[in-house]
Order: sequence, then C-alpha cells, then structure tokens
Amino acid sequence: MAGIYNTKLYIGDNWQRTVVIRDPAGAPVDLTGCAAKWQVRAEPTAITPLIAMGTATGEITISGSTLTASLSGAVTRLLAPGTYVHDLEVTAGGIVTSYLAGCVVVIQDVSR
Repeated sequence: MAGIYNTKLYIGDNWQRTVVIRDPAGAPVDLTGCAAKWQVRAEPTAITPLIAMGTATGEITISGSTLTASLSGAVTRLLAPGTYVHDLEVTAGGIVTSYLAGCVVVIQDVSR
C-alpha cells in the first residue's frame, strides 16, 4: 500500500521534493535502473493529468533509494488554486508499485 504524502505548492513557484523510498520494514529500496512517474489529477478518475512528471522526461531523478521530483515555476503557474490528488509509481522489471499517494494543495501566490 502506498504511503500517504500530502504536499503544498504555490502557483508560479519552483517546486521540488526529495523522498527516500523504503520497503514495509523501513529499509531503503534500491531504485537504480527503475522508471518513475508522478501524476497530479483533479480527481482519481480524471482522464487528463494536470501534472505528469517522469524519469523519461527528466522531471524525476533517481539516485539509489532517493527520488527527486522538480517542477518549474512556468509549470506551476498554469495550475488553478485547489486541492488535487497525486500518486508516485515506480516500475522495476515490468512490476509497477505505487509508493506515495495523497493530496496536493495548490495555493494562489500573493507576490506577482
């Protein structure tokens, strides 16, 4: 079962999160050679993601058991304030595992 991970981001800000992926016993999972994707949607059944990041497109990097996801301010500027859902999937040897899931709260920035 995916761990619950809720986060916030401000519209127009660069956003970066680094997480260490661990197995149920708490040991780091070696993600070397794995592919990862992290998607944000208005709701779980929404057809189109609001944000789609991945190792294939360079927004996610992996080093050992550490995964770093980054978004530019140009990307976050396109979001509307609100609460959305997300999950992070890692594919290793054809096996897909959801490691994180939760809510993303998008906050309207004041400074422009």
